[in-house]
Amino acid sequence: MSCFCGTPFTRVSASWLLNVKGIYGKTRPVTAAGVHALRDEYTRTIRLSRARAAKIFNLERTLNDLVNQACALIPAEIDHMWKTAPPRMPIAAPAT
Repeated sequence: MSCFCGTPFTRVSASWLLNVKGIYGKTRPVTAAGVHALRDEYTRTIRLSRARAAKIFNLERTLNDLVNQACALIPAEIDHMWKTAPPRMPIAAPAT
C-alpha cells in the first residue's frame, strides 16, 4: 500500500510511514503535519539521491569506456574482461 503525491519520485510507502511511527512510539505520535513534513523531506532526499546516482553511473560508464579506449582494447578483449571480472564489480557489464 502506497500514498501517491503526483510523480513516481514523490511516492511514499505507507509501510515506511508505519516504520517511522513505530520508531516514534506511542509517547511521541506523528501528527498530520509531521507526516507531511516527512513526505516532503523523503521526496527531496530521494529525488536528489536518484539524480546523483544516475549522474555517477553515467560518469563511471564514460570513464570505463575512456580507459578501454586508452588501453586500445578490442571488443573481444573487453568481452573477456567482463566475463572474467569479479562478481562484485562497481558497475554492471555493458549490454551486448
